[in-house]
Amino acid sequence: MSDRYAAQPGIRSEPLEDGICLYNVRDEQVLVLNRTASDVWSLIADQRDVDFVCSTLAQRYQADLEDVRRDVLGVLSELADVGYLRMVDDSAPS
Repeated sequence: MSDRYAAQPGIRSEPLEDGICLYNVRDEQVLVLNRTASDVWSLIADQRDVDFVCSTLAQRYQADLEDVRRDVLGVLSELADVGYLRMVDDSAPS
């Protein structure tokens, strides 16, 4: 099973012409994502797992799956490090 991520509570997003603006209401920080990182964010926000995100973006950009996986994992790691994303534990009881 592939990992899943979700936005941390209190994260708001607003589409821009060439990306997405994320706003963290807890600490009033703003983060602007470029178009590619925005694609990752949008797919993760739809509760898609990492494998789905990678395969979708590899097809969309006609790119090598392993290259896309490396880039996607980098974006997810950076967003988690700055507090915008969290990993979802699918095994936890609802």
